[in-house]
Amino acid sequence: MPKYVFLTYRNRSGSTLLASLLNNIPDICCTPEAEILSKLLLTGNAKDPVSEETIKIIETAMASDPKLSFWNLTLSDLDIRFGSKTSKEEMLFSILRAYGKKNKPDANVLIFKCPILNDYLKNCCKNEDLIRSDLFFLALLRDPRASFESQKRSKSLNEFVMDASPRHSAHKWVKFHNMIKNIKAFNCGYVVKYEELILNPTNTLTKICDALRLNATLKNVLVEGNSYYHSIPYNQKKLHQGLLNPFNTEKIDSWKKALNGSEIFLIEIIAKQQIKEWDYKLFSPHPNFINLMIVFCVSEFKSFLNRSISFFRKTTIKYKVLKRY
Repeated sequence: MPKYVFLTYRNRSGSTLLASLLNNIPDICCTPEAEILSKLLLTGNAKDPVSEETIKIIETAMASDPKLSFWNLTLSDLDIRFGSKTSKEEMLFSILRAYGKKNKPDANVLIFKCPILNDYLKNCCKNEDLIRSDLFFLALLRDPRASFESQKRSKSLNEFVMDASPRHSAHKWVKFHNMIKNIKAFNCGYVVKYEELILNPTNTLTKICDALRLNATLKNVLVEGNSYYHSIPYNQKKLHQGLLNPFNTEKIDSWKKALNGSEIFLIEIIAKQQIKEWDYKLFSPHPNFINLMIVFCVSEFKSFLNRSISFFRKTTIKYKVLKRY
């Protein structure tokens, strides 16, 4: 049986880079993103039986969801028969096995990118007996100021900025930080810092393989063709074109020039303790109060507007899917 790895993250571009590098290792197969699987199968208690409604929604998503449909799978590709005792977790693992079998049949490690992992980790912390011997947690951490700068200049498929609010971004980062502290507590977990990945990718990948107890050959990992980029849906390739470019260490500190003092101040005042815990240096700027209020009000309005529109669209899509049944 393969080993399953849940790769969780706050910074999407960094996680895509990590997945791309890991996917070049012969023994590893990384899935593209498909948040619908995380929302349906890893929220609540993953040990609960999968409902008929959930199965129908996933079957529909396999044919029509912008991300999951690109996996090119159907329920008939899965290697389990669904019954009243089939858990949501087992359905997810069956989908991962089916993807690996179609795309990289010799891989011994299947990595699933899942930003939504809070419920699953909480349940594992309450009862460590729930942690499977074939499961591993991998988390990617990035400086919260750099993470916000990346989200501020990146746009979604709907042409909305990923996150316009430094306050909102910082709170999300703190929540993510608290979640991955649980991963560090597990013997089957490892945290990767984005900055170390960029500065020394070979050494970082070696540490990951050691944590996975995987005797992998990394000789050509950095120069191999980008098979992971080709697994990304066509309408999202524009968002991930950076995978085709050489490593750019300037990205590590680009936020220092891209963000103003007010934005840095808002992030640091919220995430100060957590930033220090991960050995990131504080800037502690003292912006003009009026400028600070202007940045705060404008960014909060933009962020609220973008999140409201995004929520409305996602709710509408979900309603249309459910309406079919």
